[in-house]
Formats: sequence, C-alpha cells, structure tokens
Amino acid sequence: VPTTDGTPNIDLAARIAQLDAIRQTGVEVTDVDPNSISLIVETMVSVEAVVVPVLNDVQITGDITVVPATVTLLIPSSVSDTLPEAIQVTVSLPPNELALLQHGYRYTKDAGVRLPASLDLPDIKIEPSTVSISFTIKSSPIGLSSWYSWISK
Repeated sequence: VPTTDGTPNIDLAARIAQLDAIRQTGVEVTDVDPNSISLIVETMVSVEAVVVPVLNDVQITGDITVVPATVTLLIPSSVSDTLPEAIQVTVSLPPNELALLQHGYRYTKDAGVRLPASLDLPDIKIEPSTVSISFTIKSSPIGLSSWYSWISK
C-alpha cells in the first residue's frame, strides 16, 4: 500500500499472490472479484490545539484551569494547510449539570473536547479526547440556584 497522498489502484490478485501465507501453501490465485480497488491515501499530521473553557449560564470566580491545557489533533495534511496558526478547541459542561453545582465550591469535572465547526470531520482524532476543567461558581442565572435549593430539601 502506498504511503504518499493519492488514489492508487490496487491489483488484488497480484497483492494476494505476494502474501507469504498464500505462497507457502503453493496455492495459485487465478481470479479475484473485484479485480482491483481504489484507495484514497492521505498523509496525516499532528498539530497542537489550545483548549478553551466555555461555561455558559454561570458566573465564575477566580481562574478556570484546564488540564491538559493543550491537545494534539491528528488531521489530514490537506486540512492542516488551511488552518490558522493558532488552533483552538473548546471544553464545556451542559447547563443542566452546572445548575446542580453549589456556589462557592471549587469543582473539577472531566469533559469531552469539542472541535470547531471547520474541523468537525470524521478523519480527525483528538488526544486526549477528555480533559479536566476546574472552576468555582460565583452565581448562576436567576432561578437555577433557587431550583437547586428547592430540590435539595
């Protein structure tokens, strides 16, 4: 299989006949269906992305810490050529989870890293795909803290 970008056509009968497991048996491959396949080969590159915390619907006091602060993206080289120099991904918690947290306490939660829309492609891998986010909630929108107090009783 080629290791450079392109769309090579692979002759399956020839490739199968070259396999040691086939040659050692003395079997002769006379026909293969389909005769060939086309592959799409694309070089993948690693790029570093900064993880940006997004905590909507709450006010935070103090620093928000993300560990690790950067992740590695494995992306097709054709995509990397179109990216800005500084790549950012986000991490957030759902509003319903934030609503259950009490004010004034420091929390550390694990959350999945999210790609920006321009990179939300099936071939892209994130490592690590989950990071820890630490924060202290100062307040939340009116109603959420009252709702939490009410259900906690």
